[in-house]
Amino acid sequence: MDREVRKKRPPDPAVTQERRRKNAELRATRVVTNDVQHAVPADQRRCPYCESSKLKPVGQGKESFVWDYVPGISVGSAMCVRRSPATCGQYIVTAPGPDHSVESTRYGDGLRAYIVTSKCADSLPLYRLAKQFARLGIPIAPQHAY
Repeated sequence: MDREVRKKRPPDPAVTQERRRKNAELRATRVVTNDVQHAVPADQRRCPYCESSKLKPVGQGKESFVWDYVPGISVGSAMCVRRSPATCGQYIVTAPGPDHSVESTRYGDGLRAYIVTSKCADSLPLYRLAKQFARLGIPIAPQHAY
């Protein structure tokens, strides 16, 4: 009877928003975040045009976020790749980014290995893996879980 009564009442947006906020805070407490800075190596700090080695950083750098999975915990790494221009204004040196086995991905090798093992060896459907990662605080859609 209680289910039938709940079906007829529209959900309260304030209650729904509060529940979502609490779930997001809970997920955030389960994720370990590492800040990784990628600076321009000293041997690359030289302009080929003016031979100047006095390069100053530009802005905050290019930021990206990579999700990874270590058994039992989720790890997020906030990457920041620095750039430095030459004093002549003709050249900008960019620090090398993090090493990835797959280009342009936001998921680490550990997370991808876990997904493949769960899918192939344990026969877990992708939608269940996506729900599992949502509970851990890793934003992943079922169509991206491969």
